[in-house]
Amino acid sequence: MEKEEHILLLNRQVDYIEEQYNWIDSLGHTKPSNGIFYLLERFHINHRAAFLNSAEIESMGERLSRLNAHCVLLTLSNDTVESRFIESRSEAWKTICIEKPTLR
Repeated sequence: MEKEEHILLLNRQVDYIEEQYNWIDSLGHTKPSNGIFYLLERFHINHRAAFLNSAEIESMGERLSRLNAHCVLLTLSNDTVESRFIESRSEAWKTICIEKPTLR
């Protein structure tokens, strides 16, 4: 996808979360202690890295911040990569990893 398509897709996802937030707020339930919870795996940080100095990504970050979003980065140690990233995938994925040892 091109950058514009990525931005459109990401904005639609944030639009949906904002709609949910506004609905819950209308019920009086958006205190920080009982706000909405959502998980966007590899969502914002990947696009920040891919589209450096992007006003659209910056704006999206501000929108997420208003929704009390937090970024959590999970990492794998080298000794767990194979079992978590390679062995748990399909045979086609394993073949790609074997052909491209830099992924190991």
